[in-house]
This record gives sequence, C-alpha cells and structure tokens, in this order.
Amino acid sequence: MEYLSNVIENNPSLAGSRRLLFHNDGAYRQDIAAGTCLYAQDVSPTSPPTAFANTVRAYENLPEDIKDKIENLHAYNMFDTNDTDAEQKRMRLSNYPEDADLSTVQATEHPIVITVPHSGKKALFVNEFNTSHIVEYGPRSEEGEELLQTLFAAIYDDANTYMHHYTNNDLVLFNNLAVQHARVGQIDNNPRTLRRLVLKTLNW
Repeated sequence: MEYLSNVIENNPSLAGSRRLLFHNDGAYRQDIAAGTCLYAQDVSPTSPPTAFANTVRAYENLPEDIKDKIENLHAYNMFDTNDTDAEQKRMRLSNYPEDADLSTVQATEHPIVITVPHSGKKALFVNEFNTSHIVEYGPRSEEGEELLQTLFAAIYDDANTYMHHYTNNDLVLFNNLAVQHARVGQIDNNPRTLRRLVLKTLNW
C-alpha cells in the first residue's frame, strides 16, 4: 500500500499532488496490475476528482474496420523514472535522440486489444500517458500516430468517462485492465490523501 498525498512529509510518490494523465497502472511493465483500490483518507471539498474511462466500451464502439486493423497490433508503453515532469505529458520514444541513454526508461510491448479476464470481453490497452507508439508502425510514423489518436478519441469521449468527486472514507475499486484513470487538475494546498493498493489478481 502507498499514500497519494500532498501533506505527508517525505512522501515518495510524485503522483500525490500533480495532474495525472489517463493510464492503466503499470502499463509499461510486463506484469500488469489486475486492479486498483483507492481509499479517501482525508480529502478536502476542493480536491480534484479522479476520472475513469471504460476501455471495453471504447473498443465496442469502434467501427469494424478499425477493429480489424488493430486486432494483431502492439503498443510500446514506456515510463522514464528520471523525468520529473513525466505525469504531465505523454511518454514518446520519438522525443529522445536516437543515441539517448535509455537506462532510466522502463518499457514493454502489449497487444493493443486485450481480453479482460473473468468477463472475456475485449478492451483497448493504449493510454495517453504511457503509450509511445504502435510497434508495427514505428515511433515516428504519422499513420501509426493517427491510428492511436483515433483510439484515444474513443476512450476519452465524454460519454465514455466518469468523474468521481471524493468524500472522506470513499472506497473505489476498479479493474485495471478494463478501466483507465486520471487525476483531473493540479491539487491545491488543501489536504488530499488517498491510500492506494494495487491488486495482482481479481476474483470479480
């Protein structure tokens, strides 16, 4: 368990007080977290909400030709542990010089279309934070980027998102493979402390 907080001293998590783009927890790792639990320990009325996006419904709403096009494609997901502004922008391999030292970059490839355990439904596994590019197109492909933007538009459509405004003692559990989340806006000086537990497996 970790604290996402703007008031706890020596808090190791940079994610505690900053705007955070939509993502799946650990998308840049080979072993993806199955779920996440957030508990609102101490939140002020002005605390920014957490937004959620349904990647199952986003896939279902895609035109059939797009579904066919992405069926066997893979996404390159990455995170640079040395980038202090990482949460504020999309990670893109094309932003690095070709001879750059990537020793601080964690990266992996995942299918763009995954099957969610338990439900058996297909979902999109690309996000606006960690997904650099489509592997089969390459990091500097305009066509690949255009396709990614089409998928992002489906995921982050207003009709496909939900905004949760916290009150103390709220407990939010979500499937990390079927749902993405984001922190909307910068946290002010009022307290916002959440406890986060990342779940390796789900039984629901």
